[in-house]
Amino acid sequence: MRSRHRTAIPPLAPNSRPTPQNELVSLMTTRTYPNIGQLAAKMSASHSRVVQSIDNLMTPIDEMVCASADGDWMKVAALGNQLSYDSREAGYRGVSVLAQTVANEAIRPDNAHGVKRSLIRLIGTYGRTTRSHAASTPD
Repeated sequence: MRSRHRTAIPPLAPNSRPTPQNELVSLMTTRTYPNIGQLAAKMSASHSRVVQSIDNLMTPIDEMVCASADGDWMKVAALGNQLSYDSREAGYRGVSVLAQTVANEAIRPDNAHGVKRSLIRLIGTYGRTTRSHAASTPD
């Protein structure tokens, strides 16, 4: 007597090679689906942390601009080192590298032009970072 319930794809023999169809059936039968509401909440919280970390980078950049306008190169160097560390920890390597460049330029004697040039590059990189993040997030 024939069974009324037939499977579209028979189970694999013990020594046979898996195919994409068999793997798909296996995943569909054994996988439980995630709670979409919980995933949305986690994504929202992660997005908020990313936005906050990017926004927190602007304060030291503003302070570096003010210190460079005042000619306080030691403060510019200290802020550059701290910003380099913070942005590296947050995963913004481009900002980190340029912040360290500003710090290195600031400790060189009689290098106001080099510091200001590096600071402008840092501001541009920060702007591209925020723009690329804004473009990658849904409205």
